[in-house]
Amino acid sequence: MGREKVMERRFVAPLIITIIILTYGIIFNCFSVLTFSPSSDLLPMLPGNAYIDLWVMLFAPFGFLLLMYFIAPLQAPFLLKIHSLIKLKKCNYFVVPLEKKLTGIRIIWRSIYPGLFSINLAILISFIAQPFSNLIMTGVTSQAILIEVFAIFVGMPTACLVILPIWVIESVGIMSFLDVDKFKYRVTPDIESVGRFFSSLLKGYVGISTVFSYITILYSFLTAASDVTHYLIIFIDPFIIIIFFVPISGLLEYGVPKLRKKLLPKFEEKGIDIQPKRIVLEKVNNEKP
Repeated sequence: MGREKVMERRFVAPLIITIIILTYGIIFNCFSVLTFSPSSDLLPMLPGNAYIDLWVMLFAPFGFLLLMYFIAPLQAPFLLKIHSLIKLKKCNYFVVPLEKKLTGIRIIWRSIYPGLFSINLAILISFIAQPFSNLIMTGVTSQAILIEVFAIFVGMPTACLVILPIWVIESVGIMSFLDVDKFKYRVTPDIESVGRFFSSLLKGYVGISTVFSYITILYSFLTAASDVTHYLIIFIDPFIIIIFFVPISGLLEYGVPKLRKKLLPKFEEKGIDIQPKRIVLEKVNNEKP
């Protein structure tokens, strides 16, 4: 019993972060509504006045994340199909037991990639949508503010659709190995985690796109002689968006046993051997010719 309590302490830090971001958002909104009149409209595309728009901007990310908690497991089998197509259907699949759990730091750390993904996408869209900024946000022409709006309403939902299924399939422990018998020529045996395969692609994209998008937006700000607050926004926003992903990261990790119980029968229906396997390396004595 004591051991279980100690291990569950890994969820304390993500929970504290969730409480902090909610508390900060509520306090910020309570003070912000004082600057708007009851008849003002902050986001014309949303129903209601500026007061409602502020609360939507705070709780919409949590709504997206909670919705994706239920949708992501449904996407996992589709992700496996994509992997099979990429590998030209020459892989077989199996399951490994996941004996270790994510630490609290790791739960927080993996939220970096969807956060940066969201910001990168928002920066890209802001260049396209800037001529229509008044239709998106009343009285705002700042590209930095547009990035905030698109990060919440476009970047985060897209990041959820792309990244959360990867976390799910990693949690289930699906592995693949190259079926060398399907090749007519000599190939090297290859064993990999399906989730790590997609995760590596994602990290590569996020790393390159982050550098590119920030060079682009900084150049845009410099040539437009933007205010210093614009620079602060684009460097602070990524941290805020990352923090928004911490609750769902912790929630998915907390639900790993249920995810495995729910998804493994579905994978078995697709012909995957769900009996847990261990990967063992054995020394082979080379035979003399």
